[in-house]
Amino acid sequence: MITEQQLKEYIDAYNRGNPLIPDSSYDELLEEYLKEHGEDKRPYLRQKQSGVINGLVGSLPKVYGVREPMREGQDTYEKWFYRKGINPNAKIIIQPKFDGASIAVDKSGEFFTRGDYQNGESVNVTELFKNHNIEKYMREAVDGVKFEAIMSHETFYSAGIDEVSGYLKPLDMVNAIIHSRNSKLSEYITLVPLRESVGGDEYICSELQTVSRVTSTADDFEGIQQFIVDKLNDGATVEYGGRHYSIDGVVVSVLGPDNQTQEEIAIKILNDINETKLVDVVFQFGKTGKITPVAIVEPVKFCDGKRTVDHITVSTLDRVNEMNLRKGDTVRVMYNIVPYLLDSAQDGYERIQLPTHCPKCGAPFEYTSLKTVRCTNPVCQGRKLGSIIRYCEKMKMLGVGESTITTLFDEGFIENIDDLYTLTVEDIASIPGFKETSAKNIIKSIHDNSQDVPVCRWLGALPFLDVDSKKWELLITSVLGNDELYRSNVIRHIFTEADDEFDKLLVQSVRGIGTATIKSMNEGFITNKDMFKRLIKHITFRSTTNVSNKGKVCLTGTRDKTVTEYLTKKGYQVSDSLTKDTVLVVRPDPMFESGKTKKAYDLGIKIITINEALGL
Repeated sequence: MITEQQLKEYIDAYNRGNPLIPDSSYDELLEEYLKEHGEDKRPYLRQKQSGVINGLVGSLPKVYGVREPMREGQDTYEKWFYRKGINPNAKIIIQPKFDGASIAVDKSGEFFTRGDYQNGESVNVTELFKNHNIEKYMREAVDGVKFEAIMSHETFYSAGIDEVSGYLKPLDMVNAIIHSRNSKLSEYITLVPLRESVGGDEYICSELQTVSRVTSTADDFEGIQQFIVDKLNDGATVEYGGRHYSIDGVVVSVLGPDNQTQEEIAIKILNDINETKLVDVVFQFGKTGKITPVAIVEPVKFCDGKRTVDHITVSTLDRVNEMNLRKGDTVRVMYNIVPYLLDSAQDGYERIQLPTHCPKCGAPFEYTSLKTVRCTNPVCQGRKLGSIIRYCEKMKMLGVGESTITTLFDEGFIENIDDLYTLTVEDIASIPGFKETSAKNIIKSIHDNSQDVPVCRWLGALPFLDVDSKKWELLITSVLGNDELYRSNVIRHIFTEADDEFDKLLVQSVRGIGTATIKSMNEGFITNKDMFKRLIKHITFRSTTNVSNKGKVCLTGTRDKTVTEYLTKKGYQVSDSLTKDTVLVVRPDPMFESGKTKKAYDLGIKIITINEALGL
């Protein structure tokens, strides 16, 4: 077990720009140390000199992975989500976690950073950053702004900066500049605005949102995972202000009704690199007809030998071409939340040939771009099957998986998505391997998950190529607003009676909606509108906007899922933490007492029982 003295040595070496161990190893040792000594022993989480800075400069709680842990026993976002009782319908922002140092400015314009390990007091670094122009981020109502001090790759790797030599990465240089108080070198540091404090509440700075993603549901695990994968495919970097910066994770912020930050968690990404041999590249046929290259490699172990990687998704055919991949190449693989093919020595014996025809229907590919290559045959059986599988996944039809859909498709019971709703128990039970009970469960899942459906979830499940529910949410909100009843009525009208009005939705003035997305939406509607008219008859849309706007409820002495689900549907945000924003505390019975009930008494927060909560 690591000691406090060893921890201090690692931190001191890190601050000098000469880390003794990798970040991932330090994170593991720190978490072990905190399990034994308690969270209050976490470095830098001590009393700060400024009350505002005390809230702004600090370490976020960390998890390692979205649904799958990076290493055995590590926490994941999904576990944190359920443990905290996050409202699944709360809006979240997924942001890159810049690999830098925390700097905050209070209302007086003084700059502070975290303190040293001995006393934990924040350190005034105003002289170091006073020439950085931050006036545009400080308005009259702002009590403080948190920044991340980072250095771009362009600066770090440029020639002519002698002081940079000897440091392994930009963060090392940033820490060294702050540690040495070298004001001359501080001009190489960029301050990225992260949070602003207004009246005790924190809000995400609008500038950060340009490199972030907003999604309407906090349980969008796939969206968070995809954001991380996208960043890893960019080499764990983010382009900001025309320059590239390293990231070491993402931050997920759960937002309240007026977009104030209510909960935050950092999902760390760990870089673990090993060499292996490339066996081959196969080209998989996706659910939308998209061709995705997958590198098959000789098995290589990561995470202390606990994870074995033998295949790696390569983002595009373009990348296969650019890397000039050959069978037998020596390749470097970086394992993070997913494995990533980093580079190749190009020492193999046979170049990988790109496919020329669809593996399902034989139609020739149109190579207008290697970024996205897909089968364009509208009657391709592979595309039809894929669209049904994808629909069931996006509509969260548990138990209606790929193998079941494939069997029903091959047996001729379904050909299009709307055929799902004409299936009978007798149809399914007639297939070898399916019993009446499983058939009933399949039918029930299809119909249950077609009720109370948010309109953008349904649109995101339809065959509009790669347009997901998040893109639809951006577009629909911009054109039709947030009211679910109004949105669903408009969509139902267009899809059943007035398909000529569909193009009125397709505006291109929405951030995050590009020309290619608009084209996919239009082509998808034209190709499938007859099927959409049949399909929409089986859907019941959500008629109320389920937004947590009634306040925060804290549970103590209970984790009753019935209570959590009931209060969430009523518009409350359920959590196991008690803060100044808490409006109710729920306990098992009138006699139950805890530290949270005592705090609630002190703050004047109303305390009710489970039975009383279920009557709200």
